Amino acid sequence: MRKRPALKRKLDALYRDYDFSARLKSDPISLPSRYTDKPDIEAAGLIAASLAYGRVGLFMPVATELLERMGPHPAAFVAGAAGAGPEELLALTRGLRYRFQQSEDLAAFVHCIGSLIREYGGLEAAFMEGMSAEAEDTGEALARFMGLLAKVDTSAFYGKERASGGLRQLMPSPATGGAAKRGCLFLRWMVRVPDIDFGLWRDIPANRLVIPLDTHIMRVSECLGLTKRKSPGWATAVEITRALKALEPEDPPEIRLRPLPHGHTGPLRQGLV
Repeated sequence: MRKRPALKRKLDALYRDYDFSARLKSDPISLPSRYTDKPDIEAAGLIAASLAYGRVGLFMPVATELLERMGPHPAAFVAGAAGAGPEELLALTRGLRYRFQQSEDLAAFVHCIGSLIREYGGLEAAFMEGMSAEAEDTGEALARFMGLLAKVDTSAFYGKERASGGLRQLMPSPATGGAAKRGCLFLRWMVRVPDIDFGLWRDIPANRLVIPLDTHIMRVSECLGLTKRKSPGWATAVEITRALKALEPEDPPEIRLRPLPHGHTGPLRQGLV
């Protein structure tokens, strides 16, 4: 890795000059940004982040349409629908699908979110049940949170006890060894204060977050020497997070790497290596 002071100066300059308002227009965080009430931002944020895989131009219309069908207060809608049986939610998602998710998967996922809101009073409270003050990062709490979602009874949506793969794919967990990028993305939105993030969950320090590791951040991190690993799993995400903490101990999330051009040559073109 390039000498830390020089790398930090370069990254800080790129980060300082980055146009986050322009990014907001094409980023899935633009969907929860439409709301002002905390429960609505949380519910919309979890839905948007969970669908944020593949091409933006494909998942954004699905997430947008799903949220628009819920009306102005998605948290109240999903909490109410979760206690009213599957018919309302199946009608809500009729005709909507995205890659691995059929309409019944989207309905069941909304039901799971609503069930947690009803049981815990909110998504933050559900997450904080598993957050230890001694934990190095949010990994165990995120795994527990996804486990709570997965334990919700969805048999009414499928006519069988076992949930579909399409539903499970919306609940990425560090417990599987994967990077759980979409769960980490949701947490970044909820915890960080600067830039385009919301900073709603004040009991979790930003330096407990693990970066949302996608292909772009993986390639940039390899080029900068932030990781020697070749597989973009949870261990790699933690390793890159620790390397970023050495540069910015209080606010290490990957958003500081976002301004770099895509591909392995991005850091080269910016004179970082």
